[in-house]
Amino acid sequence: MSLFPEEQLDSPVGYFTGQPGQTLENGTWSIMRKVGWGPRSSSWLAIDTDDPDEIEVIKIFTVSATQEPSAKEELKLLRNTIKTQIGSGALDFVDHFYEESPKGKHLCMVIRPLGSSIEALRLSDPESGGTLPLYAVQKVICDILSPLCELDGLKIVHGAITPDNFLFESVGAAKDIMEDLAPFPCAPVEQITGKDGKVYPVIISQPMPHRAKWNDTREVFADETIVLSNFGHARRANGIVSLDAAPNLLPPEALLGGKVDTKTNIWMLACTAYFLLTGTPLFSLSYAESPVEKLAETLSTLEDGLVANDKLSPKDIALTASFLRLCLALDPCERPTAFELYNNKWVQGGATCSCGWCAAD
Repeated sequence: MSLFPEEQLDSPVGYFTGQPGQTLENGTWSIMRKVGWGPRSSSWLAIDTDDPDEIEVIKIFTVSATQEPSAKEELKLLRNTIKTQIGSGALDFVDHFYEESPKGKHLCMVIRPLGSSIEALRLSDPESGGTLPLYAVQKVICDILSPLCELDGLKIVHGAITPDNFLFESVGAAKDIMEDLAPFPCAPVEQITGKDGKVYPVIISQPMPHRAKWNDTREVFADETIVLSNFGHARRANGIVSLDAAPNLLPPEALLGGKVDTKTNIWMLACTAYFLLTGTPLFSLSYAESPVEKLAETLSTLEDGLVANDKLSPKDIALTASFLRLCLALDPCERPTAFELYNNKWVQGGATCSCGWCAAD
């Protein structure tokens, strides 16, 4: 069992050890709080020491991740492609720098602050068993398809189209960020001795607060904007590509050594839509052993799985199953492009405004 509540600071991968008030990039940034962490990095909200009107998130990679080719590829992708060629719907890359620590050198990416994730919203419902209303899922899928259309044109496979990488757009002005944070004091720093005998300052993550609630009405949820984040798994679709996503999220061609292209984005989006509606993965872990056979079995019983969400009407279930089957075609050529899917009737159920009159039937 780990001694640490979140990332293992005594791990040989070399996590960055930070705390509020600590400065980065030769005093340019001052850490305000930790907002998240993952297997390759931790993320920190920081304020520009010379410009209090600039508050950004700094994603600090582990020493090991900094040395991986994938980190350099992610940086190149964000700096040269995502930043310049995707207009909206994806995280906003600002800058990067390198920071030295006792563990070694860390790649640091400066990005615009975003809110909490759709996964956090899904888990916030104490009663539904981890499901979201149909209109919320349609809105999420509709918003995420916007950057996927851009990735299609760039021939980029995102590789991690999952609810924890769908983030709410946050307020941008420093004044508004400070107002949103005011009701939530920074978590205290605790001193913990690691297995290596060293004492580490430990602080719990506090994701950027967001006003969205799991039971918001269609009209309220329609005003939200969902952004696609985490391009650390992205690959250029140039033939046989190795993806490091969970096997039960990958299409058969990716598991069987075939050519992988942006239709993988569509496959993963369908898996995520099903997960958000039912609270359970579309495919079990055994799917990877015989993906073609398991796909046929799953598609034949899609409606049975969707019944788990008792808020779906028979008409909703039929339309949703039709949408999923379209995205989960065995032959990638038969799956729609992101642009084609954006105009799908089921997806357009999420493209409503807050007036309430534009909602789909």
